[in-house]
Amino acid sequence: MKYAVIDPILWSLGWCTWLPWECGPDFRLGRRGRVDYALFDDQGNIAVYINVQSSYTRRRYGRIRLRECVRGTTAGVGILIYGSSWELYDLSLRVRLFDDKRVGTLDIDRDAGDEPEIIAEVLSCWIGKSRWRGESDDLPSH
Repeated sequence: MKYAVIDPILWSLGWCTWLPWECGPDFRLGRRGRVDYALFDDQGNIAVYINVQSSYTRRRYGRIRLRECVRGTTAGVGILIYGSSWELYDLSLRVRLFDDKRVGTLDIDRDAGDEPEIIAEVLSCWIGKSRWRGESDDLPSH
């Protein structure tokens, strides 16, 4: 699912998943675990943490895993992808419980049929490359 669904969505949002200064697939966070994707801002900090759970995995486990990965983080966005459902977490919110950082949920399969532009707009707003890395294309010059 990661390479067939998520990579094309990240590409459409401007991310070059093959450039190590933009994206770290299967990125290790030391003792906190790993995320399926870490997207880096223009300073080299992780701006977006993405965890992917298969549709057979319990959603609660995915939330616990994401919570552990972003523990202590006070900036950026956390994304839990569970099947076609995307949960968005604003890590800058100063709330007590991790679940209270959830700012929205999208269902790519269900919602895309009605209003695909809205899904694209929401994802672009939260995890679009231009939000985190500016407008430069970041491709190496020759």
